[in-house]
Amino acid sequence: MKISKEDIENVESDLNSTFEQAKENKEIALSEQTKNDIKKIILGRHVTFRYIFITALASKQSLDINPLALQSKSLLPGAYDARSIAHKVIVPFEKKYLTIPGGKGALGGSNEPFLNKPARFKELSLNNPVRSGNDKNELKILIHLLTPITSEDAHEYLLFSLFLLLEKKKSEENKIENEKEQVKRKTILPANFKEFLTSILSQNDAGQSLPLVIGTVFYAVLDQFDSTRELKVKIHKVNEAGASSLEVGDIDIYESDRLITTIEAKDKEFQSADVVHAAIKAVQGNLNHFYFIYHNTRKEICELQSIKRDCINMGCEVTIITIDQFIDFMFGLLNKVNFEKTSKFIIDSMDQMAVTDTFSRRVISLISKYSV
Repeated sequence: MKISKEDIENVESDLNSTFEQAKENKEIALSEQTKNDIKKIILGRHVTFRYIFITALASKQSLDINPLALQSKSLLPGAYDARSIAHKVIVPFEKKYLTIPGGKGALGGSNEPFLNKPARFKELSLNNPVRSGNDKNELKILIHLLTPITSEDAHEYLLFSLFLLLEKKKSEENKIENEKEQVKRKTILPANFKEFLTSILSQNDAGQSLPLVIGTVFYAVLDQFDSTRELKVKIHKVNEAGASSLEVGDIDIYESDRLITTIEAKDKEFQSADVVHAAIKAVQGNLNHFYFIYHNTRKEICELQSIKRDCINMGCEVTIITIDQFIDFMFGLLNKVNFEKTSKFIIDSMDQMAVTDTFSRRVISLISKYSV
């Protein structure tokens, strides 16, 4: 059976409807044995079997196909092209509904699951070569569940499977939140603070590391001062600084609600126009001075002096320094650091910046490494 555009649309529409039902968390009329078998596939270790199962169920609930077939050239009655359904419906569905931002999807996060060997046979069969043990057992369960089933069975199986996948996604989200809360309660050894910051900077992470480090250093220094001054350090989303009238630079520092300075962070090559643009934003924020802190590039003193003159001509002075120079200078001002509060600031700032899950996990791991 050749899969048409209309078939794709029907499978997608019915899958979305079943997903909405799954979110209602109502009792699903399946035997405990069937539920346990489905759990072994959906929560099992074999990623490709998981995709095969969901693809077969989504297809069967909408189309008159044989759920054991993997390719249209199979000799089984009702053979169809399962890969087309997986690629055009299941993969986009997982990315949209079953994936944590920056993380892996609940099915496995594969872009082309049917290119893996277990899905490259014409149909599911106990004769298909798989590793003995767990893989062989999962194949037996998979075939048992799909032989034979009606469209109504497929709907019920899919409903329960989507419920399990939603629970899996929620569990992962809760795990990440718990990790964040645990980190907030940890402290960092003062002697390791600079090494910790350097470790964050060791990877660019799509431009997320530099502003986080700059904001963290400012916070640690300012936190030593009189708390009644209501000093606040705000780190904005990468590449979105100035997106609103309340944002000027990559990092803005306030006393109460008054902007007192702004910092532009650049972790790649820059030109005079980049700094002048930041100067214009600073002037618009009613500032006559700002910081431009850079990393991963070199500049001659004469070039920096020329850039500074360009900014003065725009009505704003600028301090242009490398991140290493900035950290060395600021550490000279650090008498003490409340590391528990600083850790919390880092976690809260990453939420505010909407950083990727990968970057967040790396920073959390580093905090744990350098904590006591």
